[in-house]
Amino acid sequence: MAHHVQRLEELGPVDIGRVITHPWQVRSLDVIIELIHRLREIESWRSYYDFQRRLVGGLLETERHFAHASRMAKRAHKGKPVDPPETGDWELDRLVYRRVGRQLRSVGDALAWRLFNFDRRVIVAVSRNESPGPMFGKEGLGREIGEVKHAWENEHAFALLHDATNCMRIGDVTKFMPGRADLVEIKKDPKKLGREQVERMERVVATINEGAPMLVDGQQVELLGTSQQFRTHLPDLRRGLDAARREGHISIRLGTGWVVSITALTIDRPMTEEEALAQIERQKTARDRAFSKAGLPDVKHHLRARRLDRLDLNPIAAPYAIYPFDPETCAMLTCDFLVYDSTMAWDRLSAGFEAHGFTTRCELPEEAGPMRPDMPVILASKDHYGVLLRASGIDQVLLELVEPRAYAAAVEEVAAAGRDVAAGVFTFSNEKATWR
Repeated sequence: MAHHVQRLEELGPVDIGRVITHPWQVRSLDVIIELIHRLREIESWRSYYDFQRRLVGGLLETERHFAHASRMAKRAHKGKPVDPPETGDWELDRLVYRRVGRQLRSVGDALAWRLFNFDRRVIVAVSRNESPGPMFGKEGLGREIGEVKHAWENEHAFALLHDATNCMRIGDVTKFMPGRADLVEIKKDPKKLGREQVERMERVVATINEGAPMLVDGQQVELLGTSQQFRTHLPDLRRGLDAARREGHISIRLGTGWVVSITALTIDRPMTEEEALAQIERQKTARDRAFSKAGLPDVKHHLRARRLDRLDLNPIAAPYAIYPFDPETCAMLTCDFLVYDSTMAWDRLSAGFEAHGFTTRCELPEEAGPMRPDMPVILASKDHYGVLLRASGIDQVLLELVEPRAYAAAVEEVAAAGRDVAAGVFTFSNEKATWR
């Protein structure tokens, strides 16, 4: 039974082909490759400032096109006259502009990760809010951009514009001062800054600086740091991505009970329906062969994750732009020209915990289907304590290819410390060595 950790975009193979061959998406791939190159070469605050200006400019241009396409699509639906669309389909244009906006914001996420020294605790703390809407046409955007410019020109401080990211969801900008980073909420009248907004930002600062619990839906959630090594199978993924770019598709085994299937999509031309169906059949054959060798058909529960398009659904996930791959590969992942799904047997996850002396119990429902982030997956018990892991944590294991034994070691370290924690989020202290 397949339990999907993350919701997929509702697009068929032909629709995906039309999307990725859209002229704006093809041009945006080149733009994102260049942005990732530039980001990795940054050595000064001036470079950060220039990089952000270029990113925001590209994002605003894309969102301006999205707003126009949305108006035209609505007019077309009502039978009113419309401008000629670039592709002959305003709904397709609207979809592509929206997707490219998320992709550019994912590069903004990579910028935020670099600024915070790849410390996931910060990202977790500032992401606990609703996803931001479009910047284009937003009331107050001029004041926010003005604050960024004022901080640079008058305080010699770089200010990160949160609307240029998917993950920075509390406050409007983060101002980087010597020895500290300040969250700033910008209002036309500062006196109208609500008490709730102030308290939320104060809690975030306390979480980052003092390790204080977060407050999520009225419940205290602690950031549980571990000194265990952050061990992943990303080198295996890199080799698989390289092979998929040559061959079109490949399924790789990560030992017993774990398969990663990778597809490289062509941008030369849209596939016909017959070609798409033939490709799907070839992929299914390769995937079934890998599943068989990994023993997946013999287990009851499969855990599966695939981050196709919806880069904003899990704001604490590491953005593809910081993965330890070359900029072109990272951009192709960001723009869905390279796509992978990760399928793990529940037993493989359980074995990782049992190797550290835990007893485990499956918490998954009998029926297959998508899993909410808070859905229980596994209860791991040892000595006098038990830890319940939910889908949001397993999502990281599947997509970032974290070795289950390493994750279990982190759980053991935190739990053995004897802290009475009702709810928490695990973070590894040495992730910086993995990301770029």
